[in-house]
Amino acid sequence: LLFFVYVSGTTEPIVVNHKITSKGIETMDKLYEWYVLDQFFFTKKEDEYMLHIDTKLRFPARLLMVVSKKDLSALFVLLEDKLLYADIKKQTFMERKNYGLYIKMEDHKHKTVIMMI
Repeated sequence: LLFFVYVSGTTEPIVVNHKITSKGIETMDKLYEWYVLDQFFFTKKEDEYMLHIDTKLRFPARLLMVVSKKDLSALFVLLEDKLLYADIKKQTFMERKNYGLYIKMEDHKHKTVIMMI
């Protein structure tokens, strides 16, 4: 465990490009078509936002992407057309520590309406 903590703390993260297309989501040169994707949601940890997309696959079960705050509403509108927004009633302590706080759908809908006016 200590070795894992050391390695994860000292290794430089890689930069990954993500694309949302009409066929699905492309990440790390692999296309995940819409039919293998299940639901999505956003979390916020400190000043960073993450997009979580659950898959119907055994591996990877979830795609995680760091996203910009300014892109949240646009991503929500794009993804809402293809996938359901996950309704998470309760997060465990470890989920909050690892991924941050779940952002409710109502927060996005309110911002989307404001942007469209």
